[in-house]
Order: sequence, then structure tokens, then C-alpha cells
Amino acid sequence: MRIRDVMLLAVSLGGLATGVLWPAFGMFVAPWTMELLMVQLFFSFLGVDFQAMAHPQRGDLLEVGVISAVKLFALPVLLWALSLWLLPEQALAILLLSGVSTGVTAPFVATLLGVGPTRMLQVAVLTSALVPFTLPALVSLLMGGSLEIPYSHMARLLALIMLPPGILVFLLKRFTPGVALRLERWSVPVGLPLFYFTTLAVIAPFADAITSEFGHVLESLGLATLLTVIFVACGLGLAHAWPRHLDGLSFALGLTCVNNVLVAVFAASLFGPGPTLLAVLYMFPYFLILLPMRWLARRLKSRDIRQ
Repeated sequence: MRIRDVMLLAVSLGGLATGVLWPAFGMFVAPWTMELLMVQLFFSFLGVDFQAMAHPQRGDLLEVGVISAVKLFALPVLLWALSLWLLPEQALAILLLSGVSTGVTAPFVATLLGVGPTRMLQVAVLTSALVPFTLPALVSLLMGGSLEIPYSHMARLLALIMLPPGILVFLLKRFTPGVALRLERWSVPVGLPLFYFTTLAVIAPFADAITSEFGHVLESLGLATLLTVIFVACGLGLAHAWPRHLDGLSFALGLTCVNNVLVAVFAASLFGPGPTLLAVLYMFPYFLILLPMRWLARRLKSRDIRQ
């Protein structure tokens, strides 16, 4: 295990543990969650090829489209059907978590894994634009319920988080490429502490729910772990079946890095503690599975170099 792997595990699980055991500190940081995400995205965007993103090739569009379709439609419907048969009481929670968009931190995580952040940014933008329509429709169609997500509010929030750092990085690359290159070298050393504080700020508001419902916590944690493994396996498996058009790590990350915080926020007000707890606890197995994904990324990179 390399030092970066140890640091990634330490900051992610450390942020979660601090938020649960010391929620007062986390609540002090929580008001700055948006700003932390914006700075994190700034360093993530330094590795993005904006020219390639603005002029995607047919293969790029195909890969982004397939990942998004599986993320927003095929996978949540399949998992909902299985859960209705095996765990009907968890069907709604599984549908919400599996059907939400790819997380805005995916480009940063892609940088840590050695995966192209440009592809992850494209998937995050497309799925975030579509999820206010797709997720309510799935819940209404499959569960017979109603889920109202104000699209305009979500769009403004995502634009506020993603556009300023993206524009700033674009201007730096356009007019001061040397500065952008020097800052890019600091993306991981600066990004890891940011990752810690962002995780801390996200988990702290839900600390009471985690510590007061231990039995439900264990059940939800086991289910979250199973879902994490399914997401990764699905991405790697589909890419293996279509290797000429799909990258396995990009596919797996696009399915695994999800906006679980968004699910937790509106599930808490609309659907009660069950879906909320699953969405919050998903962060634990997600961070743990990043380590084998980093090992796989290094192995694939070494194989490509030898070839």
C-alpha cells in the first residue's frame, strides 16, 4: 500500500469518524460545505482538458451516454426489481440511492485514481441535469409515490458549485498556463485535506441518527456495502463486455461516486430515516472501495506501459 493510498484512507475515514464522534466540530465546518466543494473542484478541474470536453468525439459521446443511461435508468430499475423480491422494505431506499446522479466530486476522485477527470465531469454534468426528471419519474412509476425535486433550485445549486471553479481554471489555462500547471501539481496535496473537511461537514448533521440506531446502522451499512460492490462490478463487467468503447474504471467510478448527500437531504424530509440512513452510511464502503480501485488503476496502467 503506497503512502497516497494510506493518506486517502486516513482522510476519508478520518473525516467520517470525526463527524460522527465529534459532531460539534463538524457542524462548525458544515456551513462551508459548498465553498469546500468549490475549492476541491477547482483543483480537480486543473486536470480537465476543456478543449476535448467542448469538442467530444463520437466515442466520447457514446461512453458518456452509456454510463449515464445505466446510472439513471437501467441499474436503478434492475436493483429495485431485485430488492422488491428480496428486501421489499428497502426498495425505495435502494431506488433513490442507485438512481441519483454521479457526484460532483467524481473529477477529483478520478484524479486520485488516475482516471481521466474530463470524462467524469461530462458524466456528472449530464446526470445532474437529467436526475430532477428521471428520479421522480422512477419513484412515481415504480413505487407509486411522488417525489418533488425543484429543478430550478437544484440547477442553480449545481451551477453555483461547478461554474465558478470551472471558469477560473479555464481562464488560468487560457492566459497563464504556467500558473495552471504549477497549481495542478498541488491538486492531490491540497485536495486530500479538503476531502477530509468536506466529508466531515457532510456527515456531522447525521451523527445523531448514526449513533442512536445501532441495529439499523448495521443493517444499512451492510446493504450500502453490497450496493457499492454491485456498482463497481457492474461498471467493470459492462466495460469488459464492450472494451473497445468503454473504460472500466471510468464506468465503475461513474456508477459508484453518487450524490448520496442529495438523497440524504431530501429523503430526510420526504421519506423518513430508512432511505436517509442508507444514503449517509454509503460513504463508508464507498471510501473503502477506492483503495482496490486505485490498485486496479495502477495495474492497468502498468500493463499498458509494458504493451
